[in-house]
Amino acid sequence: MATNLDEVQILHEFIESKFLELYSCIPAKITAVDKLSVGLVNVEPTINTRRSDGSTIEFAEYLEIPLMVYSANAGLAKITMPVKVGDTVTLLYSQRDTEQYLAGDMSKVYDSEALRVMGEYPIVAIPCSYTEAKPIEVDPDNIVIQNDKLITVMKPDGEQTTDNEVINQTFSANGDAVFSNDTVTVEYKNSGDITITNGDATIEVKAGGDTSVVTSGKVDVQASGDITATSSANITATASGNIEATGASAKVTAATITLEGNVTVTGTLNVGGATTAAAITGAAILGSTVGTSAGADMDDIKSKYNSHDHISSGSGNPSGPANPQI
Repeated sequence: MATNLDEVQILHEFIESKFLELYSCIPAKITAVDKLSVGLVNVEPTINTRRSDGSTIEFAEYLEIPLMVYSANAGLAKITMPVKVGDTVTLLYSQRDTEQYLAGDMSKVYDSEALRVMGEYPIVAIPCSYTEAKPIEVDPDNIVIQNDKLITVMKPDGEQTTDNEVINQTFSANGDAVFSNDTVTVEYKNSGDITITNGDATIEVKAGGDTSVVTSGKVDVQASGDITATSSANITATASGNIEATGASAKVTAATITLEGNVTVTGTLNVGGATTAAAITGAAILGSTVGTSAGADMDDIKSKYNSHDHISSGSGNPSGPANPQI
């Protein structure tokens, strides 16, 4: 005759046996990714079932389990993860048999093939889970998107940075943007200012139009067409060395052109206005020159030349009132 204690023990064993047939969720690891292109992976639970007699039951490998993907709009909007063999997942089981559902296209309601509820019906693997012994860093304030060396951090104030250990991009909440690597930095200000620098040279373009180029090397401008410099104010070129302009024809137009120091011209210098220089050498000068040295000498010669008659070319006799002028 069974005692009350025996009846309780029998009841416990019965309940335990039924609980062993209930499935909800369990940690697992990915064992194969051969069908990752269609969102399926093989997984194996990583916790065995322990029986009251001390024995354990190992789970079998589950084949072709759908991998959870953050998606919407029938998959047109999605964020996918490149899971690998050995990654940990949380394996969820369905309350109802999933055979018909997993074989279908999710376009309708499917009938369950089995009467049993909360059975061994794996439905989806959610990547990835971690433990205290193998943690993953979580930023307490910002959204972090990372794929190995590429990291994007989005802050609540609107700032965003992207870094891949070589190039850094920063978008500030005020509209400023900075792009940089080990040698070059390009900065865009919300004010309209742009600055480009590489340590040896800096180009600045201000919102008002002011532009500056500062370099420790050469500035070389080449064009197959015209190069035009126009200003409603002054155009200034200053160098501790030489400033050279070479071309079949070079034209500088201004209300007043002032050349400080010695000026050497190869060819003919055409002057339409007043030119001031300490000395102009090496050129036939046409027009008016005002200044010292070569300029003063040339003006004096021109004045004397134009003040008297000249013998016409080839005759040896005065040719009349027509006198060549310079």
